[in-house]
Amino acid sequence: MTLQFYIAIAVYVVSIVLLKFILKVKVRHLQNMAMWSMVAGIVFLCQPISAFVFHYGIAVLGYGLLWWNIANNLKPDEVLD
Repeated sequence: MTLQFYIAIAVYVVSIVLLKFILKVKVRHLQNMAMWSMVAGIVFLCQPISAFVFHYGIAVLGYGLLWWNIANNLKPDEVLD
């Protein structure tokens, strides 16, 4: 693994923390964004048009999976009665 990979993972985790705790984005929205990121990764892998997009498809899919795991382990938003 290269230093560039670890920097990308750190930036990704920090962005999720910023979305949740500073911008107050709901956990359910984080989960939806993660799902759409994974769908985009699958589409990038399946499209036959651009080799550039195909090359980054597995990275997008992996980041979406990482995002999904982090979003699912965050405490859910409180429900007000």
